[in-house]
Amino acid sequence: MSLMNTENILRPINYPDTVAGNSTSIIDDTAIINVMGVFGLPSTPFNPFLRLEEEITSLKNNKIQNIIIDVHAEATSEKRAVYQMFKDEVNIIYGTHTHIGTDDLEIYNNRCSYVSDIGMTGSLDGIIGMDQANPIKRFKEGVSNALDVVKESNNNIFQFLVIDLEDSLIKSAQKIKLYTKDNQKIISTAVNL
Repeated sequence: MSLMNTENILRPINYPDTVAGNSTSIIDDTAIINVMGVFGLPSTPFNPFLRLEEEITSLKNNKIQNIIIDVHAEATSEKRAVYQMFKDEVNIIYGTHTHIGTDDLEIYNNRCSYVSDIGMTGSLDGIIGMDQANPIKRFKEGVSNALDVVKESNNNIFQFLVIDLEDSLIKSAQKIKLYTKDNQKIISTAVNL
């Protein structure tokens, strides 16, 4: 697929290079790396920590000033380990995958912003954004079927981060949740540790 091989389509850095997409996207002086955790995700072929270490070293050798890591993982402990290992070397580490946003947005030493999971963007009328019929059938009967996205809903959530990164320092970080029902908004500001 030509779309999957475009520069900004990311795939985990710890997947083989034969898999479509790029493991790192570089825009000006900023790199975004995608990595897949291993806990609970048995199809992950290579060690994420070793691959991140290699890529970050390469990016720094190529004078990339800002590095963002997208950690797609099941376990918060694994995401936190990425943070502890690389917080002095990168600017932003955020987790994805679990659909439930965490309330642990922080800034370390004005150098690195971290949140374990941004959270789902999608319909709240189903099960993690999916039509409820097949997941309920799976839980009741043990039969796994394809999941369908909720097609129409007036009850959606959009979750995202707004991070002010200037001269490779984090000035501020906010996690914003927007709800389409009644236009509600929740803004959480990072703690600077």
